Amino acid sequence: MLVNVAAFAVPRLSGGSISVTAGMLGLAGLRSGEWWTVVTHSFVHNDLLHLLTNMALLWVAGRRVLADMGPRHFLGLYFGSGLVASAVSLLLHPASPLMGASGCVAGVIAGYAALHPDRSVTARLGPFFPRLSARNFLRGLLLSEIILEGLSIATERTMNIPMLHGVAHAAHAAGLFAGWLYAWHLAPRLNFLHEREDFFPKGLRRRRMEVEARPVPAARGGHAGPAVHVPRAPARPPEKTDDEFLREAVDPVLDKLYAQGMNSLTPEERNILNEAANRFSRRGKS
Repeated sequence: MLVNVAAFAVPRLSGGSISVTAGMLGLAGLRSGEWWTVVTHSFVHNDLLHLLTNMALLWVAGRRVLADMGPRHFLGLYFGSGLVASAVSLLLHPASPLMGASGCVAGVIAGYAALHPDRSVTARLGPFFPRLSARNFLRGLLLSEIILEGLSIATERTMNIPMLHGVAHAAHAAGLFAGWLYAWHLAPRLNFLHEREDFFPKGLRRRRMEVEARPVPAARGGHAGPAVHVPRAPARPPEKTDDEFLREAVDPVLDKLYAQGMNSLTPEERNILNEAANRFSRRGKS
């Protein structure tokens, strides 16, 4: 984000010595040897609204995706989506130069939807907004970009509508698809995503309470009386109570996982997560 802001501010503060459109990607520039524009175009923005929109979307979706994937895969998702987006856009519109991080940001949004398909993207907007899952949001966004690109191609010779012909809808659609494909392929290899909601403190406590609230069936051959709700004894007596284990050992690790990603955890912290998963898994099967 800081690189994008700097790339926007420096040309405008240089007094004209640096062109605002320097770094744009186009076929003419590539043919003349400006290969670096394949990367630099994603940091160049046309106006302040263009920059702020991309940075706001990157901030909202990118923090969680970075925590889930770690820096290496996040950069692969970000720049990989941008490369696919620019290639598709130049293929369909070879005369139109490209600028902006929209293709990269679209890939991050799609990556969030691939990793958390059932999570609501409207939950924080208030109770008056209907629940919209990340999966359905991605479907609607991708479909709308494809429709707009089709309209743009069909009408580009007969009319000029800035919001239709001045926006790289093909790049957006390609970035969304590339980002989803990258994250969808990667998700099974991120072991902490397996039953990922149960790795958060509320999820662990909810699962424990559900297991303890299950009725104990009557013994075979005996008189079946009413089910009695009693807490089950742990399969292996822990040194700490469940509440102490969650509060003192698991919660700090989860906070670090959410803030810095899986790669930041030490072997000891990973063992704590494995112990938590194994403990409550055994309780759920008992």
